[in-house]
Parts: sequence; structure tokens; C-alpha cells
Amino acid sequence: MFYVAGLILEKDPGLSLYLLVIDKTTGEPIDSVKIKLVDNMTDYKDSTMTSLTGDYLRPLNDKKLNDRGSYNFTIEKKGYLTKTITYNVLFDKEGKYNVHEFMDIDLEAAIVGQDLSKIIELKPIYFDSGKWNIRPDAATELDKIVKVMNDNPSMIIELGSHTDARGSSTSNQTLSQKRAKSSADYIKARITNPTRITFVGYGESKITNECTDGVTCPDAKHQENRRTEFIIISM
Repeated sequence: MFYVAGLILEKDPGLSLYLLVIDKTTGEPIDSVKIKLVDNMTDYKDSTMTSLTGDYLRPLNDKKLNDRGSYNFTIEKKGYLTKTITYNVLFDKEGKYNVHEFMDIDLEAAIVGQDLSKIIELKPIYFDSGKWNIRPDAATELDKIVKVMNDNPSMIIELGSHTDARGSSTSNQTLSQKRAKSSADYIKARITNPTRITFVGYGESKITNECTDGVTCPDAKHQENRRTEFIIISM
């Protein structure tokens, strides 16, 4: 802070927001990513693209030391899952604030036909034996699908529920259909345009290993077949 002829002049703290957007799988910077910013305190909106080195820098000429900030960032590029984050900050030091050091802004590549649960590393969706109600641990995982679908409002998903080969094929088909419906209903109630998710119960029709009817397998091998998939139909 400086005094000049009775005036108080404050030193420019050089505050800015910096993002480095990288591919979550390769670790390489991504160019031409659209960054949409909303200042939640002033409702100011801005949109720009990352540079060839995946950089985004926004000077904050309206901020001074010990001010607070709240910003929404929407980070999107074709072929990747869009991310929306909220960054709240106290500007308690001068200079550049590296948002990517505090928030997960790495983008995951996604293409039609992929299982979304593999891209975002979803934990298995578990149900109690013979039941199809959504348990709290399953709800936690389904909420991750909800967020991705809300961040990507044009995404269409087919939710498929699969069982192992133990029990009759008829009962397995019925059970998987009920589990698929309850999972899809949970998501539908929480996303924009609920028609974007459909569901199918596959029963034991798509066993992925050798554990078919009549084959003795350890439970860990059967578990590989008891799965819920979220196949991307359209982006």
C-alpha cells in the first residue's frame, strides 16, 4: 500500500485463475477445450478455449487481497466427458491460483459403445440376495452416473443388469430386469430429460467367463458376471 499526495494506492496483487486441462488417461495437455466461467458473486460469464498447451488464464482485476471468490467452470470438448466444478477461494496471497491443484478437472475420453462405469471407475452396484432395492452404497455410485449425465445433457445411456449363471435362467432374467429398472428409476428421478436412460435386464445371457450353467467356480469368478453396465448410446 502506497501513499501519494493524500491518496492511498494499493499494490496490484496480480490475482488470476489458472487451469491446466489434461487427458486423465495419457496425462497429456488438451488444446481447444472450451472453458465456460460464471462468477457466482457477480453473475459475470465468459467463454474461451485452452491454448495448444492446455492452459487457461483469467486475470482478476476486480479482486484484491482477502476478497473471496466463487466460480463455476464448465470444461468441455468433443470426445470427452464434460465436467462442471465450483471453485470457492479466499484470495489470501498474491499471484496465480492453480485451480487444477485443488479440483479434479482432468477430462476422460468417451466414445459411443463404451461402458461409462469403466471410464469413471465406478464401484460395483451391489444388491442384497434376491432383492432389487437400491442400497445406500449403490446410491453413492449411481449418484456418480447422475452427475455425469447432468454434466453431459445430450448423453444417452443403456443401463444393463447382469447376473451369474447360478439359479434358473428364468429367475435370473426376472431379477436382473427388476434390478435394472430400480437402478434406472433412481437415475431418472435425478437427471434432466429422464428419457435419456433406458434399461435392460440381461439375466445370465451374457456371461463373460467360463462360469456357465453347471460349471463349478469360486464366488469371485461368479461376481465378474454380476454387474451393471452403463453403455453410452449417444453423446
